[in-house]
Amino acid sequence: MMLSKESNQMESLVGFLRGQAQAQYLSDSLAEAKPDIIVKIGLRKDSHSFAEARAAGFTEENGNLGDTWETIAGSDLM
Repeated sequence: MMLSKESNQMESLVGFLRGQAQAQYLSDSLAEAKPDIIVKIGLRKDSHSFAEARAAGFTEENGNLGDTWETIAGSDLM
């Protein structure tokens, strides 16, 4: 993965069932190394995984959980 030096980048992960551990790891790792990069999960809002992601600490209010297509459109890296 290559990250630029630009600030406020967003990396997104689509799907959560198998990606939960990866999402949490990336989020935690980048929070320490590059806090200006947001790891955002993109899911269908009516999915069971959306509720699971919220329970794991990813929220729309924090900007790290959102609709699949909106998340993809706003991402710098997938």
